[in-house]
Amino acid sequence: LLRVPEEKDPFFAAFQAFGFPEAIPPLSEAKNKCWFDDKSFKAVIVSATDAAHGAVWDDGMHLKDPDGRPYDVLPEGEYLLTAILSGKDGKTLAESKKKVTVGIRKSQAIFRFHPDAHREAMFRWCEENGYAYIREPLPGYLDPYAGEWERHMGFLTMYRANDIALFASPATRVKMFLYLIDPTSTSYETELAYLQSVGALGEKGRFEAFFYDIGEAVLSCPGCGSKGKIVSAGAQGNVSLCRIDILKDGKPASDGVFFTDGSGITSFSPVPEDGVLCFPAGRPFALSGVICPWQMDPEDFRKKDDNTYEILNAPDDVVYEFMFDSAPWEDAGLVRTDVRKAGLERMSPEPAGSSVFEFYHIFSFPAPFAGTKGRLSVLAFDRKHLPSPAGKRVYEFRIE
Repeated sequence: LLRVPEEKDPFFAAFQAFGFPEAIPPLSEAKNKCWFDDKSFKAVIVSATDAAHGAVWDDGMHLKDPDGRPYDVLPEGEYLLTAILSGKDGKTLAESKKKVTVGIRKSQAIFRFHPDAHREAMFRWCEENGYAYIREPLPGYLDPYAGEWERHMGFLTMYRANDIALFASPATRVKMFLYLIDPTSTSYETELAYLQSVGALGEKGRFEAFFYDIGEAVLSCPGCGSKGKIVSAGAQGNVSLCRIDILKDGKPASDGVFFTDGSGITSFSPVPEDGVLCFPAGRPFALSGVICPWQMDPEDFRKKDDNTYEILNAPDDVVYEFMFDSAPWEDAGLVRTDVRKAGLERMSPEPAGSSVFEFYHIFSFPAPFAGTKGRLSVLAFDRKHLPSPAGKRVYEFRIE
C-alpha cells in the first residue's frame, strides 16, 4: 500500500477518515470491502478473482468469497446494483438502485490528469466526441486524501489491472492524447506499453493520437496568449511542429525545457497548416513539437509483476535538416543538420512533469541569414537508430 508519508498523515488518521475499502482486512476477503461513515459509502465489487477466472490481468489481491472460493468474471449484460442501509435491528433504513452495464467500450481515451486546465479540456473533448474516459478512481487507486496530488497511491498493481481491462478488447478504439506522457505514468508504462506488446498500434483503426496545435492547453506570455486546439497526429510516427517561440534575452534556456508560465519567451507563433515557417535572424528561437507513437517490436515491451512494463524502445532522436535555397556567404553551406534528443521537461517554475513524445529545441541563425529561404525536414528515430515509418515531415521556411 502506497500512501502519503507519516509526517503528512500521523497514525493514518486522514487515511482512515477518507475511507479506502480496498485496505480493509483481511485483504483477500471481498465481502469486507465496504466502508461508510455518516455521510457516504464506498465499496469494491469483484468481477474475476484472477486471470484463471476471467480477469485480463491478475491484480495482486485475488479477492475471494467468505468461504475462500474465487469469483468468475461477470458475464456481459445489464445489471441492477442495489445499496441498502440497515439498522442494528436488521430493518432497512434506506436503499438506492442503479442500472449498470458490463461490456466492451467502443472507445477509450488515454490522457494525463494534470494540470487542471488540461484535465478539464480532456473531459470536454471526450464528452463532445463520445470517447469513454476514466473520471473517478478505479479500484485500487487512492485519491489525494491529504491535500494536493503528489504521486500515484493505493494498491497500484490492483489499479493497473483494472485499468488495462478497459483497453484489452480488440474492438475498443483507443484515443491517446500526447501531452505530459511521463515515462513513469500509467499512460506510458502500462496502457501504451500494453498496446505495444499486443501489436495494437499496428491494427487498422484501433489507435489514434492527438495533441494541442500550439503544444499547450493554454499558452501565455507578456502581451500574448492562446488556447490550444485539439488536432489529430495523423500517421504513426509523424513529427508535427506546433509553434515557434522567440526566446527572451538574458533568460536561461536549454533544449528540452519549457517554462509553462511563459517567462522564457517574448512571443510565439503557431505553425501554419499550409504556410511558411518564419525564423528570426540574430536571436535564439525554439521549435515545439510532438511525435506520434508507432508500432514497435512487441518483444521490446516486457510486463513486470507490478503490472508495469520494462520499455526497451521509444522515440529517441529528432533529426532536423535545414536546406537553404542560397547561402548567405560562400562558406555557409546549403545544408545544416542538427540531431536533438526527444523529450520535454515542463517547469512552472518548479518541475511540472516530463513527456516522452514532445520536444523543445533551441536554434539560432546569425544576422546575415536574414532574407534566406528553404525547406526544413524533421524525422524521428528510435533507440535502435531506426527512422519512424512516417518518414520526414517537410516545411518551407524563411529567415527574417
